[in-house]
Amino acid sequence: MLLAPLPLPSGLAALLATLSPAAHLLRLTDGLLDLRDLAYFLGGSVLGLLWAIRLYALRRGPVRTPHLFPLAVLALLLTIHGLLTPLSLDLTTDRRHTLGPASRTLLSRIVYPLTITYYTSRRLAAVSPTPSEVEDLLRLYTRANPRIRVKIETVDERRMEVEDLGIVPQQIQITEAGEIRYLTVYSGLTLTYLDRIWTLPVVYSADRLEYELACGLRALIEDRRPVVGILARTTGESYQTTYRNLVGVAARTFGVRAVDPASTSLDEIDLLLVIDDGRLTEEDIRFVLTAKEAGIPLMLCVDAVRVDPDAGFRAGRVEGSPLLALLEGWGVELEPALVAQRPGLLLPVVEEGESSSVRTLHPYPLWWEVPLPGMPHPITSVLRSLHLYWASPLTLTEAWRPLLLSSPEAWLVTDPLTASPTSGRVTAPPSGARRGPFVLAAVTEGPPRVLVLGDAEAGSDLVEFTHAVGNLDFFLASFHWLLGQEDMLTLVTRTRTVPLLDLPEEPERARIVLHVLDALAVGVVPGLLLLLSFVLALRRPHAED
Repeated sequence: MLLAPLPLPSGLAALLATLSPAAHLLRLTDGLLDLRDLAYFLGGSVLGLLWAIRLYALRRGPVRTPHLFPLAVLALLLTIHGLLTPLSLDLTTDRRHTLGPASRTLLSRIVYPLTITYYTSRRLAAVSPTPSEVEDLLRLYTRANPRIRVKIETVDERRMEVEDLGIVPQQIQITEAGEIRYLTVYSGLTLTYLDRIWTLPVVYSADRLEYELACGLRALIEDRRPVVGILARTTGESYQTTYRNLVGVAARTFGVRAVDPASTSLDEIDLLLVIDDGRLTEEDIRFVLTAKEAGIPLMLCVDAVRVDPDAGFRAGRVEGSPLLALLEGWGVELEPALVAQRPGLLLPVVEEGESSSVRTLHPYPLWWEVPLPGMPHPITSVLRSLHLYWASPLTLTEAWRPLLLSSPEAWLVTDPLTASPTSGRVTAPPSGARRGPFVLAAVTEGPPRVLVLGDAEAGSDLVEFTHAVGNLDFFLASFHWLLGQEDMLTLVTRTRTVPLLDLPEEPERARIVLHVLDALAVGVVPGLLLLLSFVLALRRPHAED
C-alpha cells in the first residue's frame, strides 16, 4: 500500500504514488513491459543526466556543452507522452497479461454496443493499485472489440445511485499520521448490453477479474445466468454458515440457491451440488434421482466416515446412508475408511504440561494436499492445489473415470476408526496397512455429467483455516465442466500476478524468512553499498584546486 502512512490529500497522494519507482517496478518484475514504465525510467535517467551535465558545467567553468535546454524540453515532453500512453508488451510465457482465448471468443460474439462501467472512489487510488490495474485490464477489452466502451465513474457524491445498481461499499484499513483509520470505498463494475445489466458488486483486485468478466459476458450474451442448487445435509447449521466461502465465491459468477425438495422446482436450477455426511433423507434422494433423470448435472460430495473434532476427533462409519446406497447402485462404492498421507497439513494441537497447556502446530496426515495434476482431465489440468479433509476412497465400475488420486505412499486408517492427531495409526502407517494410490474423486460423462468426491468437507470453511484457495477453484472448475463450459476452465485459475516470495506455511519459519529479508534490505545491502562508496572515494585521486 503506497504512501498510506502519509497524511496527504488523496489527489496528491495518488500523484506521488504514480511517481514512485515501486509503482513502475512492479509491472516490470511481473513480466509486463509497459511504455509508461519505460518512459518513467528512461526519461528520468535522461533528465537526470542533462541536469548533471549542467551542474558540472557550472562548477568547472566555461566548458563546451551541447544546447541542454532544447534537449531537456524534448526529453520532458517525450517522458510525459510516454507516461500518458498505456501501451504494453506481455513478456510472460503463459501470456497472463493478455486476454485468454475464452475471453476473445466471447468478445467476438458481441454484435451490439456494450458498456463496462467501473465505479471507484477517489481515495482508493491513493492507497491501492487496484483501480489502475483494473483500468489497464479494461483497456484490453476496448482494443479487442471496438463495440466495447469503458467508463470510469467516481462514486464519492453518488453513493445511493451506485448502491442501487448493486455496487457494495467496503471498508479498508489505512494508517495516516500514525493512526489507524477505516475508509469506506467503492470498487465494482457493471456490464450493460442491450437492455441487460450484469453487476459485479466488489472488485478486490484485477487477478481474477478476467474470469469474472467472462462469466458476465456469457450471461449477457445468452441472457441467463446458470443457477447452482445446493442440497446440503452436514450439520444442524445452514449451508450458508458452514460453506460461507464457497457460496460467496460461487455467487459472484453463478446464481446460487438453497434446494428444498418440497418446494424447489427443477426448472429453477441448472446444476445440483449435494453435500452429505449421512444426513440426507429419502425425500432428498428422490429429488436427486429426479434431477438426474431430467438431465441436470450432479456434483456429489459425500462422507463415508463422520469425524467430530469437538469430541476429541471421534470417528465413526456413516450407517444407513441412502446416498451411499444410491451411489453403489450407480457403480461408485465409498469405503468406510480414511486416507492418510504424509506430511499432512498443519493442525493446532494442545499439549498439556504440568502447569500449563501449549498449543503447537503439527502435521496432520488426514488433512493433506492432493498430488496434481493427477489423472488427465480438463478439471485437474487447471488446478494449482487442492486440500482434502478426512477423505474416503472410492471403488469404481468401468462406467466411471478416476479424477483425483492419492500418492502411492498414502495408507488407509480402518477399523477401529480414529481421527485423533496423536494416534499412531494416523501419524504413521502401521505394518500391513493398505497403501495407495487411492481414488478420491471420479466422473462420468453421462448424460448428464456426474462428479463424485469422497469428502464432504472439501468445500467447507476449513479452506479458510488451511488457506486452500485451490479448493474453491476446484468447485468453480467442476461447475463449468459439468455444465459443458470447458472453455471457461482456463480462466478459473488464471491470475495476472504471481507472488514474488513464496513463504513457508509454518508461521514461525515464515517469520524468520521475513526477518532475514528485512535485515538484508535495511541493513546489509545499504551497508555494503556505503562501504563500497567509501572505499572508492578513498582510492580516487584528489584533483588539484
